[in-house]
Amino acid sequence: MERKFNIKNIQLDTVHRIRQKFEIAEDIFEQDLSFDHYQTEISLLTAINEKSSMLRLRLATLLKGQSKSNEPFPVTGDFCFDFHFKVKQLKNFATIENNELILDHEMMRILSSISYSTSRGFIMNETDKSGILPCAILPIIDPSELLTGRVTSK
Repeated sequence: MERKFNIKNIQLDTVHRIRQKFEIAEDIFEQDLSFDHYQTEISLLTAINEKSSMLRLRLATLLKGQSKSNEPFPVTGDFCFDFHFKVKQLKNFATIENNELILDHEMMRILSSISYSTSRGFIMNETDKSGILPCAILPIIDPSELLTGRVTSK
């Protein structure tokens, strides 16, 4: 991975909604709780097809409502999106070391940023449809955090 990655080398090919579920308990108005915020848990999985120069980033997000008294609030969300990227000369940005695939950090930071920001819009739009609760706005994060595993906000 000696070459510097250039954002012009990527193209977002397709986006697939794998899961999109937002549930509000039917008895929400009968509960003595006041909504405060959403807890989030975000994870990223990567797959590669070197022959076709394609990368897939699967971004999954779980939402859990929290009340002002810091108790669970009866609202949940489960969202998962696949982002398929065409990367020119992908082989120049991927190596195998000790039987492990290593992808260029700058390339993955850019791709995770695109995937996360697009997911934020999808989730905000879907959760805004309830008309009962404020839409879920995912936290602003450093996209590099997604490359290390799960990102959780309280």
